Amino acid sequence: MNIFEDPDDPDKDHCRGENYVGPGTKDTQVQLVISLALGLSAFLAFCVRRSLLSCALLPMSIPFPC
Repeated sequence: MNIFEDPDDPDKDHCRGENYVGPGTKDTQVQLVISLALGLSAFLAFCVRRSLLSCALLPMSIPFPC
């Protein structure tokens, strides 16, 4: 016998912690949206920075502009 069980409570499974602690579908969707937004913005910032940096380092003797 478990000393923490309530003998007067016939429904022992009505308030289980596992039902409230685990991630739900809403949590997973929010995490996916945040991850995609951060990843996409980091990728675009990298592309812009790389193009600006490569244009700044090119010699001026190239006939076409960046």
